[in-house]
Amino acid sequence: MNEVNISATLSAQKNNAAISRSEQGSLDMAGRQMTQLTQPLTAGVWTLVDIGKITGAPSKLLVKNLDATNYVELAADAAGATITDKLLPDDFVLRSPVAVIYARAHAADCDLYVTATEA
Repeated sequence: MNEVNISATLSAQKNNAAISRSEQGSLDMAGRQMTQLTQPLTAGVWTLVDIGKITGAPSKLLVKNLDATNYVELAADAAGATITDKLLPDDFVLRSPVAVIYARAHAADCDLYVTATEA
């Protein structure tokens, strides 16, 4: 059925060197829940990333740091003992299924843009 479509391109060019790679794929979605929201984060406080009405691990989770100055960290636990990602200003990451994910704004309150699909 291919209800979830994913595409990514990474390219770089410097001096006379260049690289480029594109990938795309699609997945079936057994459920019907999807989430797209802006979540406020408080500096220094680990907060559960809001995936709306999705139960269990989302099939795909895209999170973007909307701040222009400060970074956001993502972790697999509420204490931040297992940091998985550091999102620089305006940076994003696409994650495959994770049961829970926590986010923390570093130096100042930030907004996180969350897009997720049910498995």
